[in-house]
Amino acid sequence: MKLTKCIIPAIALTLLLTSCGNSKNSDSVKFTKQLGIGYNWGNTMDSWGTGQLETGWGAPVSTKEMFEDLKNRGINTIRLPVAWSFRMNDNNKIYPPLEGRVNEIVDMALDSGMYVILNIHWDGGWINDKSYGFTKKYSQCMKKYTDIWTQICERYKDYDQHLIFESLNEEGCFDNVWNRYAGDSQEKKEAAFGLLNKINQTFVDIVRASGGNNKNRYLLIAGYATDIDMTCQPEFKMPKDPKKHCMISVHYYTPATFAILTEDASWGKNQTTWGSANDISLLQTNMIKMKDNFSDKGYGVIIGEYGCPVLNKEPESVRKYLTEVATRAYDLGFCPILWGAATDIYNRRELRFDDPAIGEMYMALSKKARQ
Repeated sequence: MKLTKCIIPAIALTLLLTSCGNSKNSDSVKFTKQLGIGYNWGNTMDSWGTGQLETGWGAPVSTKEMFEDLKNRGINTIRLPVAWSFRMNDNNKIYPPLEGRVNEIVDMALDSGMYVILNIHWDGGWINDKSYGFTKKYSQCMKKYTDIWTQICERYKDYDQHLIFESLNEEGCFDNVWNRYAGDSQEKKEAAFGLLNKINQTFVDIVRASGGNNKNRYLLIAGYATDIDMTCQPEFKMPKDPKKHCMISVHYYTPATFAILTEDASWGKNQTTWGSANDISLLQTNMIKMKDNFSDKGYGVIIGEYGCPVLNKEPESVRKYLTEVATRAYDLGFCPILWGAATDIYNRRELRFDDPAIGEMYMALSKKARQ
């Protein structure tokens, strides 16, 4: 059959869009919607420098009952931060008791009917440390990074798609190469972003080459500093993935004066209330940035962390902040994952939300039909 000149470009465009994953209905976007509402298993397996595996930062020993309770409250995804360097030997072999306990927690959450996101968390800060991180000892750090993910991939290669791997936490940020506040050059900016892009691409390549179900596993890619503005910069590139099963992770602690501070600091004054028209407008603007730059291009969006302290904050503002961030993300098809420590917002020891209204909000949101 002879193709006309007008048909050929149309076919080429269709093939291009398909190959690049630029679809609002891509597998990645649809999968992300399945994740629902999430909760971080924070300050637990990411505790570092205490000599204790799980309870060093105040967390209780994890139990299946905790995950079952959260599942019953509408939480469908657990993000499990891990400090893999804990007692790692000189050959980068993960400490067997740590590896085993992480595996037990993963299984408890999965057996409770949840999805699990497993990452490399802060882990002592070795990734972007200015003295011995990737910018100073690239080969050594890349070997460590590769060795960690190779071991994780081998252990979990037979797990199904309820288990997700995440490349990094917030440490994909190299201020000693390029500092956004210092007026550094475009060349330095490209170098800093290029380093993160290379780490993320290495992550995808390791997982895809490891066999088993890892060939198709959904992967969460850390944005630059997991900051929305930085991640939406043109210098940040999503890695190439033959399966097109990548999602993007950013965090939301905006404004920091409300979402981080509990008292005045040198860089800002503690904001005790939140919810003005300007606050809501800024939130919506940030969410739409992620829609335009990622979900509309076929990448699922995960708000890997969001939250705010309750100390020195107006209770109604805390409720409103958590509700608005979760709702606006969820309504756009994103997966919002609340940052939670052992007794922060949700009390694991007592299996309850400290503020019942917040628990009711998550239950209602989990039952809400996706747009």
